Amino acid sequence: MKKLNIVVVGVRFGGAFVPLYLNHPDVQSVGICDTNSLAIQNMINRYGDTFKVYQSFAEVLDDDKVDAVHILTPPMLHAEMTVKALNAGKHVACAVTMGTSLKELKDIIEAVKKSGKKYAMMETAIFTRNFLYAKRMCETGELGDVQFLKSEYYQDVEGLQDHWIGYPPMLYATHAIAPLAFLAQSKVKTVYCVGSGSLPEEMVKRYGNPYAVETAIIEFENGFARSFNGVGKDYIEQFDVYGSQATFEWQQINWIEKPVVYKIAPSRKDEHGRYIFRKVDTLIIEPEDFPLNLPEPLVPYLRPKEYHEVLNPDKTYIEGGDHHGALPHLVHDFVRAIIEDRKPICDEYISANICAAGILAHQSALNDGVRLQIPEF
Repeated sequence: MKKLNIVVVGVRFGGAFVPLYLNHPDVQSVGICDTNSLAIQNMINRYGDTFKVYQSFAEVLDDDKVDAVHILTPPMLHAEMTVKALNAGKHVACAVTMGTSLKELKDIIEAVKKSGKKYAMMETAIFTRNFLYAKRMCETGELGDVQFLKSEYYQDVEGLQDHWIGYPPMLYATHAIAPLAFLAQSKVKTVYCVGSGSLPEEMVKRYGNPYAVETAIIEFENGFARSFNGVGKDYIEQFDVYGSQATFEWQQINWIEKPVVYKIAPSRKDEHGRYIFRKVDTLIIEPEDFPLNLPEPLVPYLRPKEYHEVLNPDKTYIEGGDHHGALPHLVHDFVRAIIEDRKPICDEYISANICAAGILAHQSALNDGVRLQIPEF
């Protein structure tokens, strides 16, 4: 079985993926590409001078030995770079979002068809330990019938790179929408959205987005979910699942509060045939790691751990545990999808549906909350 040659493009943002590819048993070599020489040197200091370093994305695409690329650049560049990589015969993993317009989503799907290569949107929210815990509750029937799903994603973008300033909230809504879609096991059917709050004029000018917060009601093919997206508080990435027998709530102080599960007793009637109040047990839980089918060398990266730099052994750094343990699962799914010649879990069609929901949610907010239909891809 052929092992893969993979290049990570954008190691300032995506450096946490590098050791996962280096340690994956199905990966032959890992290259790195970034325009920032300090970011490249940081990778070499940490992991040793074993990389092939590429000075440009074009250089990566021209290398026939490269099987796959993992793109971790600003979101407005994702679609163009993805199409170029697919057309160059490379498998593509790409950070969220897949694209910022419906046309970009369609262009990627067409490029996947023509190239025959794999595409994966690397959505962290579908592999966090909290998500996997809630998913297990759904699959085992512990939740009963799912009645409602809700998610929130907040991030104050001031102080981040300039391209984030004024960015429309729902254009970066995959962290809120994806876990709901995967828990519902359904595609998004329609969306309507309202915007609220205000932004300084200099922020509005960049993208024509007047809203600090956008709130959407998303209709799935088998139900409804409310998705919030905004920037007015500390970083929050969470979801809640409300079932007929139990509820899972991911609390809002991500690094302090633990998830809560509410379990309700079965329905009962009194001697007159009237329903009576049911007892509810409240459980504070700490979801365990879910190694699933991860190869052993990737398991330690489910949690943060201190490591020593290869070139500077006296210098230490913390690695692992990013996005609540999601990254090893994303890497393994992408690598094995190529090896096994199957679709990644978050393939081009699922990714397009999720991203289209956010794109059209923003359009809805700009048009007084009109309900919009998600196109078929």
